[in-house]
Amino acid sequence: MTNPTREEELSFYFLYLKNYIESYKFAGVTEAFMRTRAELAEETYENARRNGAEVDEAHELSMAALLDGFRYSDYEIIMDVLEEEFSDEVSEDMRPFMKHWKELDIRFDAVYSGFLGSFEQLDIVKEFFSLFKREDNLILVDPVMGDNGELYKIFTPKFAKGMRSLCERADIIVPNLTEAALLLGEPYQAGPYTKAYIDGILHKLSQLGPKQVVLTGVYFDEKELGAATFDMERNATEYVLTEKIPGYYHGTGDVFASALLSGLLNNFNLERSAEIAVRFTAESILRTFKAQTDYRFGVNFEQSIPDLLKELKLI
Repeated sequence: MTNPTREEELSFYFLYLKNYIESYKFAGVTEAFMRTRAELAEETYENARRNGAEVDEAHELSMAALLDGFRYSDYEIIMDVLEEEFSDEVSEDMRPFMKHWKELDIRFDAVYSGFLGSFEQLDIVKEFFSLFKREDNLILVDPVMGDNGELYKIFTPKFAKGMRSLCERADIIVPNLTEAALLLGEPYQAGPYTKAYIDGILHKLSQLGPKQVVLTGVYFDEKELGAATFDMERNATEYVLTEKIPGYYHGTGDVFASALLSGLLNNFNLERSAEIAVRFTAESILRTFKAQTDYRFGVNFEQSIPDLLKELKLI
């Protein structure tokens, strides 16, 4: 067996680092940085071997150089916190409250579910939907399960079937493309996408039960990113795109879905509500990107709230 060439070594280190950064969602890492770090790792390996280190020892030193500063992923920390602290957030204690609210004839204009950490929580939320669904209110489900082609590590593949059952009871669902694939039981396809592909996904998601679908993370090139909407009653598909901002930002799905629901509850149609949500989310991301604040604390959406209220014609 021949020894790998320098180009092969560099390719190995670069591809390893690229996959590691994408898997654990480190934000703001450029390709130029990854290539520089790959060169450092390759040089570390060569120097170690020249100084008498065994292959395994040299490899360990080179990997330490490659991953220096990337040992603690914000994404992994957040998912660990969700798993440890909030897996029982929607608990059995909800049922007495639900019963009491029903006895009091409490009515909700909308019911909105997001992250759910167990099958028990899914069952409780289904019960909530059954108790409080009316002809004149709205049930929105954000089926939080994964991103970038990966199921979040706290879930098993079976969880997608449970989430699909919840989505069947919704009026509108707001998955990203990873979650769409999980709901449909299809392989994830990385972008850029075609309109034909996105249109097909939207139609298949609507066949699960919701009358309206908003698909996030849609892009057809590297310049723009946004959402696609499908209204089954009108058989209408619309796209709302904005300039793509570098990096990965936590909490943007929650920001988007909340702004979307705000638009719908203030009598804007689906397309206009999606426009409001895309703009609100993009402004929040851009402000965070310019400020270079700690991405672990999410995006700075608070300063965009006055503009959102104006756009909703509430002030």
